Amino acid sequence: MKETEINPRSAMAAWMLGQMEMASGNHTAARGWFNKVLQLKPFFHHAYIDLGKIELAEGRKKEAARWFEAAYASAPTDPEAILSLAEFKRLEGDTLQSEALYRRALLFPPNPTVTSQRFLDFYRGVQRNYRQAAPPDRRRDRPHLQRARPYTGRGEQGLRVA
Repeated sequence: MKETEINPRSAMAAWMLGQMEMASGNHTAARGWFNKVLQLKPFFHHAYIDLGKIELAEGRKKEAARWFEAAYASAPTDPEAILSLAEFKRLEGDTLQSEALYRRALLFPPNPTVTSQRFLDFYRGVQRNYRQAAPPDRRRDRPHLQRARPYTGRGEQGLRVA
């Protein structure tokens, strides 16, 4: 596709064209579309993420880090931006920061309108792994804590207050 034939005026259309070029392996054309997205809408964090993926695929880790951090800075509450930076930090060997970012990503629900199914599956997997890794509830092993529960006055059976 030539840029002269298709010249979208919306950032979403340009981003989708960049996605198509990236999927076909044409990184230079994809980079051009993502830069056009950032001209139209500077805080479109999906373009930052995709530029980071292109740089990472081409072996330029410093530039990839810059794009992933820009995505996180432009959308600090979007789990895709957070998890992209977390994955990059994990690949770099910074496990403490990547784990903190993984936990932060679980605080926010993903945006299903622009989020791919692959990312949603990844997000659910991270949720499942952290639920399984959570420490078990030990209250049932400590009966003295169960008895010390205060009366709330909400109709708890068997309790009477004089």
